[in-house]
Amino acid sequence: MNEETEFASKIRNYLEEGTSALDPTVLMRLRKARSLALSARNVHVFTLAGVTALVEQEIFSYAKTLIIVLALSVGTIGTYYWNGAEQAQEHDEIDSALLTDELPPTAYLDPGFQAWLKPSADLSSQ
Repeated sequence: MNEETEFASKIRNYLEEGTSALDPTVLMRLRKARSLALSARNVHVFTLAGVTALVEQEIFSYAKTLIIVLALSVGTIGTYYWNGAEQAQEHDEIDSALLTDELPPTAYLDPGFQAWLKPSADLSSQ
């Protein structure tokens, strides 16, 4: 990098030495051309900066949307598994209660037991 700076400095010095021998009208035309080139370069830089800013803005807006969708998806999946775990726990409690009861599990499947439960449920609701 230091060699590049020295090389550029030498070229600039040679060019400045050469301009002292030029005609003033040629110098004026060179200054105008230089200023036009610099103004065109600045416009080009600002145009690229605007395009870059626009692209970054679009990418960031999509990234924000992606993050929001991802967070909602994780929340939905988490809720689904949470509810599944709660239901499994409820089923485990019911199974434990059935297995520790004095009646055998086949008694609960008997149609007579279902008929016996109906009048009991009707009496408790009154």
